[in-house]
Amino acid sequence: MHVFDQLYSFFKRNRKKSIILLILLAVVIIPTCVSKPKSDYVEFRGEPYVGSIVCKDCHTAIYNDYLQTAHHNTSSDSLPLFVQSDFIAGKNEFRFNDHETVMMERQGDQYYQSLYVNGQKRSSAPFDIIVGSGRKAQTFLYYNEIGKISQLPVSYFVSQHSWANSPGFPADHPKFDRNIPSYCLGCHSSYIGVKQTYTGLAIEEQFEKGKIIYGIDCERCHGPGLSHVQFHSSHPNEKQAKYITKISALSRIQQNDGCALCHSGFRNAQQSIFLYKPGDDINNYYVPEYPRTDTANMDVHGNQTQLMMASKCYLLSRDLTCNSCHNVHVRERDDLATLSGRCMTCHKSNNHTIFTSTKENYKVFEKNCIDCHMPLKASGLITMMTKSKTDAYPDYIRTHLIGIYKEESKRFMDSLHLGSKSN
Repeated sequence: MHVFDQLYSFFKRNRKKSIILLILLAVVIIPTCVSKPKSDYVEFRGEPYVGSIVCKDCHTAIYNDYLQTAHHNTSSDSLPLFVQSDFIAGKNEFRFNDHETVMMERQGDQYYQSLYVNGQKRSSAPFDIIVGSGRKAQTFLYYNEIGKISQLPVSYFVSQHSWANSPGFPADHPKFDRNIPSYCLGCHSSYIGVKQTYTGLAIEEQFEKGKIIYGIDCERCHGPGLSHVQFHSSHPNEKQAKYITKISALSRIQQNDGCALCHSGFRNAQQSIFLYKPGDDINNYYVPEYPRTDTANMDVHGNQTQLMMASKCYLLSRDLTCNSCHNVHVRERDDLATLSGRCMTCHKSNNHTIFTSTKENYKVFEKNCIDCHMPLKASGLITMMTKSKTDAYPDYIRTHLIGIYKEESKRFMDSLHLGSKSN
């Protein structure tokens, strides 16, 4: 008799025992299957991590929305099509001076930046790691021959659709030897393989090529997920999240610390921020810092947390956090109406005394609080020179020092032809 006929005969004769056996098999097998990462994903962190792809099983809608966010796209190994389009002749060079030019070149499936001196190729370095979500600019890193990660001298300036000198790099000569420490990747990836050696004077780092988890994944914010996945796979009817960090359950300080880990500018690290878990005290990872109101010297990362905490909105509130305004699971950074709606949860009345007060104007205000009260500010530290070399473009960053900015508000009103009562 065929094996399937034998099984059918057994189940038919022993229906009750068969049902019990199937249930036991489901309890044993399903958690094992669900808790393992899928596809070609490799979980370099090991247990108790599982990888964000596993989160998709139960949180499909959230996961799919998250794939569009800056957190997910802040690093990758794939060069976007809008950057690839500028590898064609006529668009693929950045001339630093009369003798030195960097050419963006493709060889098979690999992309390179090549240094030409007086028309002769001297060296090439690959686009190994792409950093930046692609909203403003993308910069590029490569594994060098001595086990370090270095930054390529030319970045892509998205708003200008042009190649530009990398942030903080000179515009008159190319540098291929700027090494990137692991703490930079701590905010642009979820893990990178690195071996640290203490020399007595400094920490020497050696990177393991390709051993990286790109983007900021679910477990960077919610903590390791293995126990959570195993429990809920075994208890599918349990609706209360177990063995995972729910952000709203953290204190106000703990919530802000989770964001400040990467959204507080360059700070002096005391230990690897890859070790940070939600709820930890950020002062154990960085040298303590106080709220600041200096918007003139914002770096590329914006010091958002310190500026927010120095705002009157924060100081007069008992529960305002970064999460009060931002839903990090969704790409909504350009949806000013939605973000402004969150302002209106506290600011019920709309009394703009310096502007003409009509119902039509109020409707405009309610859809855009942001450009007046959190305007874009030019960074005094980060500028980029495009290949035309005619103007240096500053990086514009939205200040998180929430307040009243009369000049910016007037420009906003003038752009809408609404006008103001006073200058």
